[in-house]
Amino acid sequence: MTSSDKLLVVDDNKDQQGLVQGILKGVLSRDQILYATDGIEGLKTALTERPRLILTDLNMHQMNGDRLIVELRKEQGYLPHIVLSSDRSLDLLLSNKKEYAIDDQVKVLIQDGEIDFLPKSFDFNVYSKALEALVGRYLLPADTATQRFSS
Repeated sequence: MTSSDKLLVVDDNKDQQGLVQGILKGVLSRDQILYATDGIEGLKTALTERPRLILTDLNMHQMNGDRLIVELRKEQGYLPHIVLSSDRSLDLLLSNKKEYAIDDQVKVLIQDGEIDFLPKSFDFNVYSKALEALVGRYLLPADTATQRFSS
């Protein structure tokens, strides 16, 4: 297995990490999923393991997800990210309201479609299908992803 087969999940909520692992168990093997509990640990892990895709929460201790994205872009250039958030809708995230503020660079990347945004939905079926599809788009061969998620 190469590092490009790996997914890094950066989230300070262990339940969310377990949920992601459960959803993706049919898509990725256990050893393809790496975990970090905050942005600092995520940055270190990303720089050493070089995953192909990073799922990051926004609101974490030590270093937030938006700061993680900015720091990784400085170090590695382009790296696909999926931003997960339970307390922010995409509209609020992209608004200029101070309480929902994220880094302007990250805001532009989301608006331009360079970073995907997935709200942590209360509807498990909707959330799991969307997460599988997004991860599949980055980590599975195109023909596999098309067959798997077209139904």
